[in-house]
Amino acid sequence: ATHVELGEPVAVKFLLAEWASRPEMRARFRREAVVLARLRHPNIVSIIDYGDHHGELYLVMEMLRGFSLDSQVKAGGATLPLHRVVHIIDQVLQVLEAAHAAGVVHRDLKPDNVMLLDAGDRTDRVKVLDFGIAQVDDGDPAEKLTATGTVRGTPHYMSPEQCVGRNIGPATDIYAVGAMLYELLAGVVPFNGRSAA
Repeated sequence: ATHVELGEPVAVKFLLAEWASRPEMRARFRREAVVLARLRHPNIVSIIDYGDHHGELYLVMEMLRGFSLDSQVKAGGATLPLHRVVHIIDQVLQVLEAAHAAGVVHRDLKPDNVMLLDAGDRTDRVKVLDFGIAQVDDGDPAEKLTATGTVRGTPHYMSPEQCVGRNIGPATDIYAVGAMLYELLAGVVPFNGRSAA
């Protein structure tokens, strides 16, 4: 979309119609907006606005032009050059440092949620996306949106504790980065199987 007053291109995210009637999904969508507003960081997609238009929730974010890390790994062959991997992972870890300091655990870090933007000097500028299932430690037990024992995330990048839905914390995200790093260096995910479990 285009911001009417500023003429600036923006990305608008809507909650799917089939989820809009579910209070938990509406709360998660709002939570993503709150998390993005709390986490102002150059390597996290910026939120511009959030609202409800006739019952339809929307989230307005900066428009990103680039590619997902997932698409670059597949397009570039089995692995990326080591210097590029180090630069990308370092930026992801900077995001985690800021998020964890603010009491936020992403819980769904994976190559598909890491955007690579051209910084203009042929280096990758990372933007981490999709804080939709983030866990926020804000001291309010009423705000907890996922019950203990509930599993959320992407199996190839989920830590053992995340797989059973218990003791989720900063180490959960660090594990996911380790799995991504392994994949970027080896060309395959560290664990695979016939089922998610």
